[in-house]
Amino acid sequence: MPKTNGSDLFSFVIRPEFSTENVDDSAKILSDELERIAEKITKQISDKMGGAFKLPANFDPKDIQQVTELVARLGGQVTRAGTNISASFKDAQGNVIKITDSVKTAIDIIDEYYKKLQQQGVKTAQGVNVSDAISKIETFRTTGKTYTGSEEIQEQQQLEQQIIKSLQERYSLEGKISDAKASGNKITETYYTQLRNIAVTEEQQLESQYKGSQTRINSVKQQLSLEQQLRQQKAQSTAEENKAVDAIKQYAKQYQTIKQLESKGQQNTQAYTDAKNALQQLTKTLTTYGIQVVTSSDGTTKLVAKQNSMADSSNKVKTALDNANGSLAKTDTAQNSLSQSIQSSVENFIKYQVAMEAINKITSEFTSAIYDMNEAMTQVRMVTMGSYEDTVALADSYTKLAKQLGTTTTTVAEGADAWLRQGYNAQEAMEMLKQSTTLAVVGQLDASEATDQLTA
Repeated sequence: MPKTNGSDLFSFVIRPEFSTENVDDSAKILSDELERIAEKITKQISDKMGGAFKLPANFDPKDIQQVTELVARLGGQVTRAGTNISASFKDAQGNVIKITDSVKTAIDIIDEYYKKLQQQGVKTAQGVNVSDAISKIETFRTTGKTYTGSEEIQEQQQLEQQIIKSLQERYSLEGKISDAKASGNKITETYYTQLRNIAVTEEQQLESQYKGSQTRINSVKQQLSLEQQLRQQKAQSTAEENKAVDAIKQYAKQYQTIKQLESKGQQNTQAYTDAKNALQQLTKTLTTYGIQVVTSSDGTTKLVAKQNSMADSSNKVKTALDNANGSLAKTDTAQNSLSQSIQSSVENFIKYQVAMEAINKITSEFTSAIYDMNEAMTQVRMVTMGSYEDTVALADSYTKLAKQLGTTTTTVAEGADAWLRQGYNAQEAMEMLKQSTTLAVVGQLDASEATDQLTA
């Protein structure tokens, strides 16, 4: 009967603990089931591997242990889930082949055999504890086990895991390198690049030792490569966004510089030329990101994102545009205020100059008239030898006469002086003065000329 010296009653693959020697037909049924399953697995292997595949020398297709070791060498494994036995391996193309069968009927027969013995009150049969056997059979129905092949197969499986781990590490470092490039951190980029190169070397060494199927490894590579492409696309998108934001900021800065130079009247300077050229280049750069420079009829400038462009879809760029347009609006407002202030100042200065010239002219003329009048009356006083009061009275009469005849008091006083010097008294001189002054006004003569003509 069955021996039960292991934790699993039927650890029959690597080291069979179930012997069919000198047992009854129930155990033979289990042995036959195992042989049938072994042959089924062997046939599937031969069919899937193709005509070029040869079974090992002295290979027994009915020996479940040999079959299990063969499956392991093909990169597969044999597993048990309850009474179901499965074999999975890879064909010549790397495709996973799985075969499943069951030993339930044979286990049921053996279970029934021991339960009958238990009913009969038999506690031990051929060295096997009946109760223990029944318990282990029930455990067998609900447990599972994986049967691997040789240590070489286990080593290959470990290598596969190490290769996959190395791949994951390499692609993780690739992502960190991309992030460092996007942020412009050269030191970090160099550090992760060195680690990546080490990981690549280790990966190559492991793959040179690996002799199993590349199917799983290639699948992992494909997945990691796809993830890396997505990261690179995201990093590239982030880098482009950062460049667009920087161009927007630089445009607002150069625009402000130009307006400041214009306000100072420095359009003919090298600084103004450089700022103008920089602004033109930035305008072209912004166009590549879908940003248009729009100048309104009132002279104000605004940056506008074209529909369906990066600038239209990126929240980061939209925020930069809003900030830049706010700065441009402030610059334009300040420039307009300054222009208006300068214009107003110029207008006021011109008005002031005109007024001052008029005032100066009037003042000059008034001062000259006063000086001439004073000189003329002084001469009259010297001729008449009159008092100050008499001279003032004469001046008053001369003023009235000047108003009547449409001339100046100085002209009348000069005419009076001329008549007085000819020996006329004040009253006589006044009469003669009316005639000479009238002649001077009509004939466009000065006082002395008019007096001379009348005297002649």
